[in-house]
Amino acid sequence: MLDPLLPNISAPESPVDQTGQPAVFIAKGLSKTYQMGEVKVHALRDVDLTIYRAEFIVLLGPSGSGKSTLLNILGGLDRPSGGVACFADQDLTTATEAQLTQYRRDHVGFVFQFYNLIPSLTVRENVELVTDIANHPMPAIEALVWSAGGPVGSLSVAALGRRTAACGHSTGDCEAPGGAVM
Repeated sequence: MLDPLLPNISAPESPVDQTGQPAVFIAKGLSKTYQMGEVKVHALRDVDLTIYRAEFIVLLGPSGSGKSTLLNILGGLDRPSGGVACFADQDLTTATEAQLTQYRRDHVGFVFQFYNLIPSLTVRENVELVTDIANHPMPAIEALVWSAGGPVGSLSVAALGRRTAACGHSTGDCEAPGGAVM
């Protein structure tokens, strides 16, 4: 279903794979250049990519090869320097900031390399904060159990409500880095 807040691209129907699954993401000529003083850093150069519904993909490459840049553009966190990135026939490259915010809320889930948790909150409270902005949130405890697949190591869901002052974070277990259940 198309999101009325995002502009539709004027392209023919999205391609389908051999099983009839539609394309979810299409990138054409995607480029990203960062200016660092006098130096231009080309993170992406003319990337063409089609990702179909239910397709599992892996991005591999050395540090600095553009993996995170591509994911940030497809996730609506960054804009390309050139080319087009579309989600379900919606052009992300021409979307407004408000449209991208709505897109991220409704269609994107991020697992960041660094957790960026609020240290004064428990893991559960951090998850509740995120579920507060979702249109159709699941209860925080359900999100924690679902994302963790149940207890992780010695960190159990029951321990998520405790703050652990000795560790300097709120996981409830000093063996896990702050918020590893996320």
